[in-house]
Amino acid sequence: MKFKKFFLKVSIAVYICLFLVLSNSYTRINNNGAGGGYEGGGGEGIFGDSSTIEGYIVKGAGYFLKADSDIQILLSMMELQDLNGIDYREMQTVVNSALENMNNAKQTYEALIQKAEITPYNQSVIDILKNFDYEAFMKSNGLNAPIFEKVRGFLQDGDITGSFKYTYSRYLEIIVLLDVIRQSIYRYRLPELSIFWRLNENTAYISFFGSYVARVFAGIS
Repeated sequence: MKFKKFFLKVSIAVYICLFLVLSNSYTRINNNGAGGGYEGGGGEGIFGDSSTIEGYIVKGAGYFLKADSDIQILLSMMELQDLNGIDYREMQTVVNSALENMNNAKQTYEALIQKAEITPYNQSVIDILKNFDYEAFMKSNGLNAPIFEKVRGFLQDGDITGSFKYTYSRYLEIIVLLDVIRQSIYRYRLPELSIFWRLNENTAYISFFGSYVARVFAGIS
């Protein structure tokens, strides 16, 4: 009995440590560092002030990555339906969680954009972004050219806020697709397969987009 209690405590401790490590890693892979392009906008991420631009970025990234995890479960359920069948109640739970997280990401980005629009840019960072060698960076890191060119279009023009607005617009598209799925499965029907394709592609695209933004800001720091 004592050994079981000790094992349980150790397991919980390990889980907490893993959670903290993973949470910290998430805050480094989706639009992070962009707050440094504003006057006083940097903050210190997950342990800093969540009302800074960088704080909003971290918070929004956390919600998006949680939604992405839900979406991958949802897509897995679709992929395996011929083997496992469809559990509509379980699918409802997953899609509701994805929608909740995406709506939280949407609301966070609304606050982020509002904050960014009234905050002056850090001109020294803008100058670096305008003169950055995007072509060499893309090639040396083997990045997806069409997506990276989209990132480049915003950052090379010094339009960091524009990249937030673009991310926000893609979040809205994902929410619409999830809502279509939710409405169908609550009627115990599956929507057209093309809806799941679009959900997968939209989620992957904006995930790469945010990752590339973070890569550039890490590259200039």
